[in-house]
Amino acid sequence: MANSRLRVTRRGMLGGAASIAGAGVGAIARAGGKGGKKRKDEEKGTSTPPSFLLIQLDDMRTADWAVLRRTRRALSGAAWFPNYVVGYPYCAASRASLLTGQYAHNHGIVSPDERACFGRWQDEQFDRIALGSVLQGAGYRTMMNGKFINGYEEDSRIPAGWNRWAGLAGGGHLGQNIVLDGKVVPTEKESFTTNVLGDYASEFIFQTPLTKPIFVMFNPNEPHGPIKPENRYRNRFSSVTLPRTGAFNEADVSDKPAYVSSMPLLDAEAIAAAEEWNRGRMRMLLSVDAVISRLIGDLKKSGRLDNTSIFIVSDNGYMLGEHRLSEKHAPYTPSAVIPMLAWGPGFKAGTDMRLVSNVDIAPTCAALAGTVMPDADGISLIGRRERAYVPMYRFPSVEEGCGGRGLRSRDLLYFELETREREFYDLRNDPMELVNLLPPGGPENVFPAGLPGSKGLHALTEAYGACRGQTCSQSV
Repeated sequence: MANSRLRVTRRGMLGGAASIAGAGVGAIARAGGKGGKKRKDEEKGTSTPPSFLLIQLDDMRTADWAVLRRTRRALSGAAWFPNYVVGYPYCAASRASLLTGQYAHNHGIVSPDERACFGRWQDEQFDRIALGSVLQGAGYRTMMNGKFINGYEEDSRIPAGWNRWAGLAGGGHLGQNIVLDGKVVPTEKESFTTNVLGDYASEFIFQTPLTKPIFVMFNPNEPHGPIKPENRYRNRFSSVTLPRTGAFNEADVSDKPAYVSSMPLLDAEAIAAAEEWNRGRMRMLLSVDAVISRLIGDLKKSGRLDNTSIFIVSDNGYMLGEHRLSEKHAPYTPSAVIPMLAWGPGFKAGTDMRLVSNVDIAPTCAALAGTVMPDADGISLIGRRERAYVPMYRFPSVEEGCGGRGLRSRDLLYFELETREREFYDLRNDPMELVNLLPPGGPENVFPAGLPGSKGLHALTEAYGACRGQTCSQSV
């Protein structure tokens, strides 16, 4: 593609990205229904721990929620968390945070070498403190299904904490081998692997006695590239285009760090390629939508659904033309903020505006199960507790930039790069992050009323970058 940094590369188009206008997203919060009804044994005064279905997609963007129509219908009455923040928007780091409840600066699984990511998980024995082991110790029967931590291979040792394991090595979509409890099981060449994973999850649900609570972690590879949709969906979304927001192919990036300001405007060829990539991702998500809705139906048929808490998240978002970028490492909203859906015991229908993070999921599940996560930085979402900030990080070895760290709240994004460049956005008045209030060569302390100055934010960044446990969760 001529004149384009939004190109088909190993971490660009192979990483994949898609978005459609946010149509349908608000319907999740507006939908009626009775999510999280009490079981009959609860009404009689007995206590049965809820089961959990934790679904983690790969590189999903906010607007991709509009594709998951069956899922949204099946979970009408869900809680919608639009301020769900992934502090380290990068696959391995985010997945480790979800399972441990720890920020990346504490678990350290951030290597550009994917083998080193799973290697650190094994060497440091994170299995012992991760959600699977914690729930297993609380009497749950557990299953890991799909992609785990980057770097997991077919001959890797299966991590502790799982009664059933259906793991994927690699990131394909058709005919992928599945490691089923240590045995490599090939699938048919043209079979959509997520459908097969769904079969194993269904089997696990029906084979587990109703008296035994279950934890199913379902991690499909979609919508991450490469683009390989099922044939039945290959002609869908043929006319969908990317939304032309102010951030898309941003006209003036001179106020941004060099890794952004050096980007040329996307030309027509680059935009056309990105839009076709977007359509392919959407087609793959149709398959995911069918499997998720089927699993919800299986929970209902098995008698579990009323006492099951369901979470649907993504390991990170993906930028597809916003600020002229194609990546998932940046601290900007399309990369780092992907709304979460939660349904079932512990959650009420509607929009919950609290600032939450992927480190909060494990502590929330543990609290609902009547136990605790050891060494977690996150907090339980049960109740109304909320933190003030989420620490943010940028991957240090991406092709087009440098590392850095900062903070995000509901009102602001502050970021310091290794190049000594800084960014500050007033999200109240600039939600698309178009105007950097700390541009190169600009004034030092010109901030809107009611927001901290740069010295205060620098000190907070230092403090949050060294936080551990409860010091990470200062409440507002």
